[in-house]
Amino acid sequence: MNKYLFTALALLILFSGCFSPWQSDKAVITISLGRNSIARSAAYPPTELMLDEMVYVIILSGPGPTLELPVVGAGTHSVTVIPGYWYVNVSASYLGELYAVGSNSGEVKAGQNNPIPIKIGCNHIWSDWTAATIPAAPDYIGEEVRECMRAGCAVSAIRPFTYSLGDTGPGGGIIFYVADGKGGRPLNFTVEGDGVLLESYIARYLEAAPEDLHNLTWADSSLLIPGLSQSESDETDWAIGRGRLNTAIIIAHGINHVPSYSTTAASECVVYGGGGINDWFLPSKDEVYAFYQSRDRYGIPDLGDFLTSSQLDLELAWAQSFYDGSQYNYYKHYLSILVRPVRAF
Repeated sequence: MNKYLFTALALLILFSGCFSPWQSDKAVITISLGRNSIARSAAYPPTELMLDEMVYVIILSGPGPTLELPVVGAGTHSVTVIPGYWYVNVSASYLGELYAVGSNSGEVKAGQNNPIPIKIGCNHIWSDWTAATIPAAPDYIGEEVRECMRAGCAVSAIRPFTYSLGDTGPGGGIIFYVADGKGGRPLNFTVEGDGVLLESYIARYLEAAPEDLHNLTWADSSLLIPGLSQSESDETDWAIGRGRLNTAIIIAHGINHVPSYSTTAASECVVYGGGGINDWFLPSKDEVYAFYQSRDRYGIPDLGDFLTSSQLDLELAWAQSFYDGSQYNYYKHYLSILVRPVRAF
């Protein structure tokens, strides 16, 4: 028999039999796994030896029973199936490790030989997604990237992202407040400045440091600080977005007062420097309460009290209980309780 005729007939063999194009209730799918079926990307090209020893698993799903065909090496493979729309998935393994995958689909017609071309690409082993650019005003959409960890593969992928509650922030802390316009929250908020040393800016996130600063006093003197709330009903320094300015006012008053005095909690927050970032501050009354409201998400136990940067009067400032959610007043100069630095971006 002519060798070319023999080859043509061999392509129609389905393990247990032969297909005739005159069978109107049957069809043939032909899948070619030749040298060019694996994308020869410069990033991770297969060698000739790899191509010869590659183990393929062809899975066909469609109107008939799902078929799974294991084959070794490059070649052309034909399968008799019921006519209809069929999906073909191919995986290629080398030395027991998944190397590449590919798929295609098509309408398979009766009485015909239906080739379905398959282009197989590298099966990337991806790293975790990491932030490439941080979400920032005005749209608060950043980018994160992941890379293929296969030796010799230089492929990477990029996607947009925004922070969500509980995410790790740029400073290595916890995102505990997102001004996303949902649940009564604004779409963003203003981080107040004094117009001289601190410029105001628009932010969407509050990030809490990943650890507490333990047992600090608000200050070592009881003085009524101008620029902060002066009574229990005065909400001047309570709001979300106010903590940074409160912190600056507290520290400046301690430095400029005669005699000067230590402003322990505010000063320790400013020099905290977590994540190599220097914009941490002592949070306001409402900012600490927002952190309390989200505490369950971060596994923070219902115990301990936290200082705020909000003043109540001459001797007192506000504190937040993580036990029952209450906010109460405490003596500035001799009560030492927990402090958690916060930043806004």
